[in-house]
Amino acid sequence: MMKDSFPFISICIPTYNQTFFLKKVIDSVLIQTYTNYEVVITDDSSTTDVELLIKDYGLRNSNIQIHYFKNSPSLGTPENWNASIRNAKGDWIKMMHHDDCFSDSESLQKFVDLLDNEVEISFVFSGSFYRNKIDEKIEHSIDHETFQQIQKNPVTLFSGNLIGPPSAVMFKNKGIYFDKCLKWLVDIDFYYNFLKETSKINYSSECLIESYLPESRVTNSCLMNKYVEVPEYLHCIQKNKIIFYPVIKHTANLFFKLDVLSLKDIRLCGYENKVPISLLFMIFVKRLICKIRKI
Repeated sequence: MMKDSFPFISICIPTYNQTFFLKKVIDSVLIQTYTNYEVVITDDSSTTDVELLIKDYGLRNSNIQIHYFKNSPSLGTPENWNASIRNAKGDWIKMMHHDDCFSDSESLQKFVDLLDNEVEISFVFSGSFYRNKIDEKIEHSIDHETFQQIQKNPVTLFSGNLIGPPSAVMFKNKGIYFDKCLKWLVDIDFYYNFLKETSKINYSSECLIESYLPESRVTNSCLMNKYVEVPEYLHCIQKNKIIFYPVIKHTANLFFKLDVLSLKDIRLCGYENKVPISLLFMIFVKRLICKIRKI
């Protein structure tokens, strides 16, 4: 079969102010056995370090399509991610964070294999490794039952990110973008909005991606930060019209852990729009139960 008969993939790498991990991800791309791809790099950096690095890679790898775009002014996350998708020419988008990489030379081919010659499939994902501070590999993957749960009812993702980072997914280039109002739930919200339109997805439990966790990552400024998590959960619930009980319960439990126990507390977190009555009721009940237990 000729190369052009295989899906053309845009490997999208949004970057910002670092080149150490970026070299790792680009090197992991260049060793892939599957070669029908382009590399799209969108740069939000305040320096020219990334630009110079990409120029060097382009000179040394003239047989690879490497397209570089400098954002001016900087777009921020996740608009930088969206910029890479807008500049992509591929039928499929393979997002790669600039501090992640493919786990081996066969990873991209294994993502393509997940398409399984099914024209209806529009979203695939894999397990991934996380590297912690002491360089230990921590595996993130799901079983078949959990995959079926996601496939049947993707709103369950708002109870926990079962899919993993955007680098662990590949999806059809069909004009769906990340919500620029979000930082913490941006990937879950994207997955949900993509998957609610289709039941044709596929998954590999094999860890095809390695994800690094440097201290500067957005995760560290958002996790258990009520000024981020509270407004974002409410934004997603309202925008997506979520009434699914497990998600509302999960949100109430989270708010309770964050010591957000009333509508007034929610307003102090910066959220001014409508709050579901069901959520306020669950928070009230949890507060009442705790009070009774202390008596």
